[in-house]
Amino acid sequence: MQERDIIGQRLNTKEIVDKIRAGTLEEGDLNEIFYRAEKSAIEHTMKLLPDTIDYLIKQSLLLKNLSEEFYKNNSDLVNEKGLVKQLLEKVEADNPGMPYDKILDQVSNVARTRLKDLEHARRDSKGKLDIRDLDFKLKDVGKPEKPETPKRGLGEL
Repeated sequence: MQERDIIGQRLNTKEIVDKIRAGTLEEGDLNEIFYRAEKSAIEHTMKLLPDTIDYLIKQSLLLKNLSEEFYKNNSDLVNEKGLVKQLLEKVEADNPGMPYDKILDQVSNVARTRLKDLEHARRDSKGKLDIRDLDFKLKDVGKPEKPETPKRGLGEL
C-alpha cells in the first residue's frame, strides 16, 4: 500500500492532539487521522491472520479427530449422526467451557436413551432415524444437574 500525503505533510500524534486542543483541526487533518486509523487497523489485522488461520486449522483437525474417535468408540451411533449432532449442539450450548470428552460422554448416553425410547420411530431407507418426525424435547438435555435443595419444615428451623 502506498503512503498518501493528504495535507502536504505528515502530522505526528502530538501535533494532532495540540490542534484538537487549540481548536485548529482542519478537514485535511481529519482525513489524515482517518487514513492512519484505517492503515493501522489493516496492518494489525494482517499480522493476526497467520495465528488465526493456524488456530482454525488446529481446531478443525481436533474436531475431526474427536468425531472419528467418538464413532469408533460408539459404533452403534454411526447411523444416528443427525441425532448425535442435535444432542451435541444442545449439550455444548448449555455447558460452555465443558471439556469435549465430558460433552461426548453425555451425548452418547443421552443418544442411547433416546434411541431406546424411539425404537418404533420411522427410519429412512438406510436405517437412519428420521429426526424430522420426532417429537421429543431437548430442554432437559445437556443442562448441568442442580443439587437438590433440602426442604425444611417449620419445626426444623
